[in-house]
Amino acid sequence: MTSPNPQSENPKTITWSSRFAYIMATTGAAVGLGNIWMFPYVAGKHGGGAFVGLYLLLVLTLGIPAMIAETVLGFLGRKSAVGSLQALAKTYRKSAAWQALGWWGALGLVLVLAFYSVVAGWTVAYAIKALSGEFLEVGPIQVQRIWLHFLANPWEMLFWHSFFMFITLWVVARGLHGGIERASKIMMPALFLILLALMAYGLFAGEWRQAWQFLFHLDVHKLSSMVVAEVLGLAFFTLAIGAGCLMVYGAYLPKTKTGIVSSLVWVALLDVIVALVASMAIFSLVTSA
Repeated sequence: MTSPNPQSENPKTITWSSRFAYIMATTGAAVGLGNIWMFPYVAGKHGGGAFVGLYLLLVLTLGIPAMIAETVLGFLGRKSAVGSLQALAKTYRKSAAWQALGWWGALGLVLVLAFYSVVAGWTVAYAIKALSGEFLEVGPIQVQRIWLHFLANPWEMLFWHSFFMFITLWVVARGLHGGIERASKIMMPALFLILLALMAYGLFAGEWRQAWQFLFHLDVHKLSSMVVAEVLGLAFFTLAIGAGCLMVYGAYLPKTKTGIVSSLVWVALLDVIVALVASMAIFSLVTSA
């Protein structure tokens, strides 16, 4: 991991412009397919309420403390994930091998980007299709044909993937304040509004009572050791723990009035809200089908 613009910005001097900017950017790093796609899928797979209750418990007891620990490492190191671990190991006379965790996290992020960018390209393409009216007055069979036709055209998928990557690189190249902060302040509130609109649509057009019962009726008999392991992995994935993102963002926190704990509690809360709102929107419509 590197800083947003290592040539012109140094976390020793450049910091987040506000607590709100840090919370939005960190929430943006945490929120993703794990919340909107994987969380509803795994909740449906494991019976809803038991999974949701365990997820919330693990986020509170393990997720938030792990977020704080990783962020503090970046806050103390003031460098990239690799650099912070290397510097802290040297300062406290520990093995230099600790920096391997930073490289491991960076490799994980590259692998995640490999499929995130493809799905993001699909999303952009489908947004264009939706705005053009391609999905108006078509049934499920026609929608499936559109999808299969899209998959059968690798050049179209490559174009949208490349388009998404260009936008991503452009935002990162603009640095901490002009790129990541500005994009997060606009896109994260927009995401919340879109999800709330989708949930509202699901509540009026679907069966919200059944969705609520499914998601929040706790049945501990559906839990098993395999479910606990899967939920723990999902909790850490949705909170962006262990990949170095939180460490890098922590390096740009100001040394005074940081409020690390309270800020990360807000990040975790917003992350959970996104997952639950997305699930309500999806299951309200699924249960009415």
